Amino acid sequence: MTITNLTDILIALALIGWIIYKQLTWQLVNPSKLWRMPIIVTIVGIVMLAQTKSLAAVTPQAAAILIGELAISVGLGAVMGSLAGFRARPQRAGDLDKRDTRSGTFNPAVTVVESRTGGLGAALWVVLLLVRVGIELLVTHYYPSALLTSTGTILLVLAANRAARALVVTTRMQRKGLVAA
Repeated sequence: MTITNLTDILIALALIGWIIYKQLTWQLVNPSKLWRMPIIVTIVGIVMLAQTKSLAAVTPQAAAILIGELAISVGLGAVMGSLAGFRARPQRAGDLDKRDTRSGTFNPAVTVVESRTGGLGAALWVVLLLVRVGIELLVTHYYPSALLTSTGTILLVLAANRAARALVVTTRMQRKGLVAA
């Protein structure tokens, strides 16, 4: 195992741990923040894939496996979004983004919306992780493919999951007439 591999693993574990923590705690809902992570992770994943030298020989089987993995990721993200619970509470001074000049001023009469998916959402993260590890083990043993073992691919799978969740959460909030921060 190289230092690069170890670094990639540590980054992935930290990211997954952070996401599981977010699933278990009430988080202020901000649609632009919901979409920020999937967009950034997608860009980083594409850049990392572009730097993988052995991707020139991508086979149809590898592409099919990746499409299947992305479909599972999107499906789990949609389920996570549908599991999201919402609650309204008065605005707190800490809710305002100090960097955003459009966020206005603190007003306790304003209601904000928080969301979490709870333990079931965290369990679905474990399922997604197990699917990813399972595919990695199968591919490494039976069908070596730089595409399927690339950190860039892992990031794209993560981004697809978060994007599906963001889409379902924002759609549900619109249907319920909830106004996000």
